[in-house]
Amino acid sequence: MSTATLWGLRASVAAAALLAVRWRWSARLQRERAEAAKPASCPVVDVSRTTVRSGFATKSTWSVHLDDAFMAPWWISFSLGFDCDLDAEMMRKGLEFAITEWPRAAARLSGQTAETAVLRFDPHGEDNGVEFAVQEVRNLPQKVSEIEAAQGWVEAGALDGWRTGWPSENEPLLYVRLVKFTETGSCALAVRISHLLGDSFTYVRFLETWARGCDKAAVAQPGRLLPCSIPSKVAPIASMEELREEWSKLGLGRFPLMTPWRRFCMIVSLLRAELVNKFSPHAFKYLTVNRAGLDDLKKRVCAGLPDGEWVSSHDLVHGILCTGRAHALGHKKPVMQQVSVTIDMRGRTKEYQKDYLGNAVVSVDLDVSVDPTDFIATTRSLHDALRQTIRRDLEDLSRCSSGVKALLPDGKAVPLVLGPLTGKSIKSSTWTTHPWMKVSFGGAQPTGFRTPPGFLRNFVLMMPLNAAGDIGLLSSMPEPAWKRFSTFLQLNQLPLHLPK
Repeated sequence: MSTATLWGLRASVAAAALLAVRWRWSARLQRERAEAAKPASCPVVDVSRTTVRSGFATKSTWSVHLDDAFMAPWWISFSLGFDCDLDAEMMRKGLEFAITEWPRAAARLSGQTAETAVLRFDPHGEDNGVEFAVQEVRNLPQKVSEIEAAQGWVEAGALDGWRTGWPSENEPLLYVRLVKFTETGSCALAVRISHLLGDSFTYVRFLETWARGCDKAAVAQPGRLLPCSIPSKVAPIASMEELREEWSKLGLGRFPLMTPWRRFCMIVSLLRAELVNKFSPHAFKYLTVNRAGLDDLKKRVCAGLPDGEWVSSHDLVHGILCTGRAHALGHKKPVMQQVSVTIDMRGRTKEYQKDYLGNAVVSVDLDVSVDPTDFIATTRSLHDALRQTIRRDLEDLSRCSSGVKALLPDGKAVPLVLGPLTGKSIKSSTWTTHPWMKVSFGGAQPTGFRTPPGFLRNFVLMMPLNAAGDIGLLSSMPEPAWKRFSTFLQLNQLPLHLPK
């Protein structure tokens, strides 16, 4: 065994030990936070808890696309708030309708690695079903949609916290709770779903199917959303040298192969970040973005762009946030900041149909000039960098962007380093392009939407906030920086504000 291989094995063992310590510490911290978040004034009472089974009749084993498998350790939580009550039996039947048409959501995961993962489904066995709970919350004097802070939703029992961890062999990949608020007659639909099943587009498509199933006249078409037409975004390559050459041609910077040493360094970086966070904690906060004010601001930014070019709400809000962060952290002059943005590949390449279910988003690192005194200049720099990236061949981008994996001839996946996990870049993602607030369950549309506070440092998530089209922005900074950031918003009269 060569010296390099021996050191690589030692680094892997050390990294695994550090990761185990981190996970145990994180799990303990999450339990403590969960206990602390339980409000004595709003007791949550279980009314019923059942397993809803899919009506898909064929015993099946489905392959898992490599990118979906790499997302398996992440669980996504969100909640829709309603100003009226939803009938529990109607919601249960609608859920049964949805997983009959999309039985992958009712399946179980086999295999504990990305290369061996498969979904198994048995219509008559234990490998079928999602958890559906109905709960009551008492002594809450206001409707959940009127609670501005996401932590308030968590404390009211209307929203689950973030979770990480590979699903166990017999664990459902989808959990649903219908939470009824007896004082006001309002309710919330809390969902926790494995990221393996897809991204935000997939979640909304699932909700739309569920809502359609709430119509008594609706007849399910078993397996209508199968097959999911899983494309191979991760193309096989002849050698590591070929992958390095492709990476270099695309001008994507340093080749980010996750070697054992880099894995060790990344875990050390994560542990160091958590220790720093313990003594100098980053505060996760929601900002509210006023839609009308944002539209007016977009006109100012677009006025300086060439004819035919425009900026999206996501680009503008991200530009404001990067500028405000730089200002709040004490920068005086423009600085180059690595910003990681997500691009939805649906409809952009021949492999990804517009209605593709699964994970179809790639992350792209951009070098952006962030001016702490001029958010318009920052937004235009972000806009220019993004346009230059999209002008590249999207077929190559879809398999060689940061975070996408390569596949060697022996069938093993080559994981690549993700900058946002190590604090090297700011990663942003948006859920605002999907019609969350237009989904109608028995004629009732949601009036509020939240995801739980606290996720990854340097991670920015944009989401719908209410029926008026306002946007919620989840981000993190040290607590003192938030005060300077708030001052920045007021001085520039920007349509963002921090909830009280």
